[in-house]
Amino acid sequence: MQDLSNIDLFYAYLDLEINSENNIYRIGLVSLNLTKDFYQENLNQAYEEIIKLKNSNLAVCGHNFRRFDYPYLIEQEPQLSTWHIIDTLELSILAFPLQHSHKLNKDYKQSEYSSNNPVEDAQATRLLLGQQLEALFKKPDEVQQVYIWLLTCGCEDADLAYQQFFSDRLGLKIEQPAIEMLPETMLKGINQSYLQQVWSSPQTYDFETRLCVAGLLAWNYECNANESKQVFCDWLRHLNGFQAVLES
Repeated sequence: MQDLSNIDLFYAYLDLEINSENNIYRIGLVSLNLTKDFYQENLNQAYEEIIKLKNSNLAVCGHNFRRFDYPYLIEQEPQLSTWHIIDTLELSILAFPLQHSHKLNKDYKQSEYSSNNPVEDAQATRLLLGQQLEALFKKPDEVQQVYIWLLTCGCEDADLAYQQFFSDRLGLKIEQPAIEMLPETMLKGINQSYLQQVWSSPQTYDFETRLCVAGLLAWNYECNANESKQVFCDWLRHLNGFQAVLES
């Protein structure tokens, strides 16, 4: 088991609330030295604090942050571009592939119509990250390694973020696993010719495609290991290239 106690030294947890006009109106920030709910009138202060965190070499962690929150944030503050992002929604499909939904747990809401609290959501993201890592570290080494490698074997910002996360922050060795060493329960029913193509030239596949491959391998492994007929989560379908990977 890896020591997760120092992870908060390197990450800030963020959650943004967006209104119907596609504008940020509230930001929740949780870091080692600051936990704050920024409302509309204090957003400039929020941006200043977030820029300070980035400039102090903290990376960011959020739930569905890469594809939803981040575009709004860099539209407001372009200098936050190229930030290293760990997205707990991406990690959820690997840690808990048999869950049909990967929505953030919001126990504080009395009903689905209650308002979101971005600080609570940032705290929930922090908690979820720890739960995901504990779940991943309980899996066999070769299973861990294939997920880690598929998230890190390219040169995109997402790859660099996960390289830093797994190697520099968690002290894990990143190496390409041999396909023949993967569990039979992971490979059963998978087109191994397609896998060989990915394995032989991973840099020619973008991060989204490799995330789809990792997600489907995780789902297949858990389904076969648990004799489950659970379908893969709907979120996977929305990733670019998913259908192409599924049909390969």
